[in-house]
Amino acid sequence: MDLLGSILNSMQKPPSASDEQKKAIKKQKEAIERKHEQEKHILNKFCRRVEEKISNFIKDGTKLSLQFEPMDQMYRSVIRDVATTAGAQVYSFGQEGVDRYAVVYLKEKGP
Repeated sequence: MDLLGSILNSMQKPPSASDEQKKAIKKQKEAIERKHEQEKHILNKFCRRVEEKISNFIKDGTKLSLQFEPMDQMYRSVIRDVATTAGAQVYSFGQEGVDRYAVVYLKEKGP
């Protein structure tokens, strides 16, 4: 027998999880999955709201810009994607993590 085989044979197997531990792990996984689905739902709802706002802004054509409230980078990236797809320009202003917000401009009326 080689050295590696003898070392592996002498090692103890990892302890198996008890039923309580298995239930706790399963419960934790389900909670994480529910939270993930909830976040996905919130993001989809936000995306639809942004699409509607930008669409109305472009159709109106009288405003020079559309300013959004301060938000995290993930939400600003959704605004950027939607606005770019709709043919508008997007700029972000403010300090990251404090008060950074996005402003949408029509291409022909941009800054």
